[in-house]
Amino acid sequence: MKKHLLICTILLSAFTSFGQSRQNILKPASPEATEKLLSIDREGLENNLTKTLLCLDTIRYPQSKEQILGTSNFYTFSMWNVDAEAFSQTFLNAGAGLSVRGAEIFCVRADPAQVGANPTGISIRARLFNVTAGNVPTGAALATGNVTVSNLIGGANANYYTVNFPSPVAVTGNYAIVWDVSTTNGIVDVYVSDLLPGQTYDEDFTRYTSLYYPNSGGAYVSIPTLTNDLVNFPGGGAIPPGPYNFEPLIAPLVQYTITSTGVVAPDPACVNQTLSFTGSATPVNILSNRFYNYGVFKQYFMGAASDSTYAWDFDDASPIAWNLQSTTHAYAAAGAYDPTFYVLGGFWNSCVDFTTDATTINALPAINAGLDVSICNGATTSLGASGGNSYTWSPATSLSSTTISNPIAAPSSTQTYTVSGTSVAGCVNTDQVVVTVNPQVDASFNFATNTFCVGSANPVPSAINSGTYSSTAGLTFVNTTTGEINLAASANGPYVITHTTGGLCPDVETQTINITTAPDASFTFANTAYCLNTANPFPTFGAGASAGVFSSSAGINFVNSTTGQINLATSAPGPYTITNSIAASGACPATSANFIVTLNAQPTVEAGNSQAVCTGTQVTLTGAGANSFTWSNGVVNGAAFTPAVGSISYTVTGTDLNGCTNTDNVVVTVNVLPSVSAGPDDAVCAGTQVTLNGQGAQNYTWTNGVSNGTAFTPSVGSITYTVTGTDINGCINTDNVIITTNALPTVNAGADVTICVPQSTTLFGSGASTYTWSPPTGLDFTTAANPTASPTITTTYTVTGTNTNGCVNSDEVTVIVDCIGLDELGINISVAPNPATETLVILQESSEDLQLSIVSEDGKLVLAPIKLNSISTTFDVSDYASGIYFLHFTNNNGQIVKKLIIQ
Repeated sequence: MKKHLLICTILLSAFTSFGQSRQNILKPASPEATEKLLSIDREGLENNLTKTLLCLDTIRYPQSKEQILGTSNFYTFSMWNVDAEAFSQTFLNAGAGLSVRGAEIFCVRADPAQVGANPTGISIRARLFNVTAGNVPTGAALATGNVTVSNLIGGANANYYTVNFPSPVAVTGNYAIVWDVSTTNGIVDVYVSDLLPGQTYDEDFTRYTSLYYPNSGGAYVSIPTLTNDLVNFPGGGAIPPGPYNFEPLIAPLVQYTITSTGVVAPDPACVNQTLSFTGSATPVNILSNRFYNYGVFKQYFMGAASDSTYAWDFDDASPIAWNLQSTTHAYAAAGAYDPTFYVLGGFWNSCVDFTTDATTINALPAINAGLDVSICNGATTSLGASGGNSYTWSPATSLSSTTISNPIAAPSSTQTYTVSGTSVAGCVNTDQVVVTVNPQVDASFNFATNTFCVGSANPVPSAINSGTYSSTAGLTFVNTTTGEINLAASANGPYVITHTTGGLCPDVETQTINITTAPDASFTFANTAYCLNTANPFPTFGAGASAGVFSSSAGINFVNSTTGQINLATSAPGPYTITNSIAASGACPATSANFIVTLNAQPTVEAGNSQAVCTGTQVTLTGAGANSFTWSNGVVNGAAFTPAVGSISYTVTGTDLNGCTNTDNVVVTVNVLPSVSAGPDDAVCAGTQVTLNGQGAQNYTWTNGVSNGTAFTPSVGSITYTVTGTDINGCINTDNVIITTNALPTVNAGADVTICVPQSTTLFGSGASTYTWSPPTGLDFTTAANPTASPTITTTYTVTGTNTNGCVNSDEVTVIVDCIGLDELGINISVAPNPATETLVILQESSEDLQLSIVSEDGKLVLAPIKLNSISTTFDVSDYASGIYFLHFTNNNGQIVKKLIIQ
């Protein structure tokens, strides 16, 4: 696919030329010239896209703003050599990686018919400068180059003119391209963007310097300031009334290298697994800058959702993921892929870098959980999985490990089991098997009594479901389906009768009976006393004895009255006489037997209340409600111990005098101590306020009277402050921070001194390591310990000294200017009027050569030395700003200085 980024360059508007037309002539520019403003032709990602080893770009930023964001109206503005005029255009940059290899300007030789004589073959100069925060060129030029404007005139012949610097210059901050005219008396018409102020793309990056415009006076000023001052200024000549705001079609030629990295993780991965795609690129400061990246330009000015700088091509059928350095993606098919991370930079020319991280996507294993199966309630079945290297079953099968291929399952109801199988490559797939649980056909049955007398009526059992009855040898059934016993045909003795049901899940139950001619009801229990929370006991019978129907006084319950098993859980404590009664039947008389059993209640054991403590706190657990106690987890009753972190349940087993036991639980929660932080140690200077903030808890208390989060001024020295933090659980921890307060240097600027103009004096700073003087001393660096100063008026200098700890202090010294000038000139000079407003008359008693220079109050030379050859000289001072000036008169005998006030 392609991503086209286009700037329209067919400029159809009319153009008006304006500038320093000394004849006040405004002339429309030829629109044909603007057809040379070429379009940006930047293509996005293509199948055959190749890397840009070195990005070579021309930053036609002012031109692009006008063509894309404006009306494509271009104008001309003249640069005159005779007036030392220059255009400066600032370009933003923040960081390393960018080099400027040249500069470009769109211009034409000015028409001599409009501006007067204009040399042919005009040389224009491009220079590269650092800039101040106010976008003014500063320091020495970093690079310089010249190019000749062809011997052509008029707007139709406008063209791009390019200078290639001797070698690329690395820049790490904002910089400016400055163009001026090198040829003496040469004039060049520079093309600029639309004049109207307040347009959305006006950014005030242009500075213009000129000796012709009064408010510039050779200094760089912004265009709105310049044009606001260009109406009817003294000396003749004017441009249409402003204000205006525009930028010249100046561009730097830059170069930089894009490096990209793209990492896919994990690798290898599996089909349908979500992968992380992480891309990064340098230089970030250039790729994210609207001056060098058209995508960022579009986002900044045109509200694009993103800057279109980054893209991931996953190398499958999915769309390219634009505008994302980091994203996620899952592959639907196994195979080898080459996902590629693209970085699209460049402003006028496309600059592309990309990196590929080969990724292997493994297929999912073909996991098979086996065929569905049916079992009976209470039965087990073996599950079986295949297709993987390891397995995990869910839910747990309860009878064996869930991490084997064939665990044993025993569900109580129909259950679907899911197996997750992992291949050797670590890929996971699943399958399911259903285990259907069929209910058993209950075989429970019951005879009215367990003892039958020969000659009695044949007994018939009651049963829930029909089935088949069988017995040990010697017993005869009338009908094995109904279970009716033929007493007459059966021999005396005990028998175990079995009832077996049919169906998918048959069941088997048994009951013991006795056929006799002399029933014996005697029985015993294994113990004479039982605790109510123990296993239900059965009676035992001697030889020839058998069960009949068991009964007792109210309070005791039987699981089954025909077996005599006691239901301890539902019985009440107390002594009971249990009776086994065999009813008379046939020739057998009734008989019964008794046995006394005592049922004892279990003790009401108390483990105490659950509690929460903090790490390291000792806890004592003491049981109550019994005579002796045993605790889990190694705890000794009534003995202190230190529990581990977390919530742990402790169980106490209490035993009473009857040997009956019971249990209770208590939960002890141990909360970790808060990770309290007092912050990093710090060093400050005396008088500096410090704010200490504890972290890691909810409430904080500091030593030394410090309040958390409240600024205070620490004393000089190293002091340790301790914070105690308490969290929501009431747990407490502490931490320390050391604040070292360094003393301020004892800075001394020396004693005040008195001088005469133009004498100088040396200032002396002491007591620190480095120094800064203010105001600037004028004759020396302001960062020297002892700079030289030569003020023309009494001045107080402040020295700011910094010691090795970075602490700062200051002192002042006053240089008193008590005498103005020397009296060795040998002539009398008068200046009038003083104060002056329009004109100034200087009278001297002789006409011998005398030089005059004028210095402003802030030390700037506003009039270079000139010769005064007559006794009376008149000056026009109406253009001078109001203020104090110093007139320096010099001849071979010496110098004298006179003070002048201009109102």
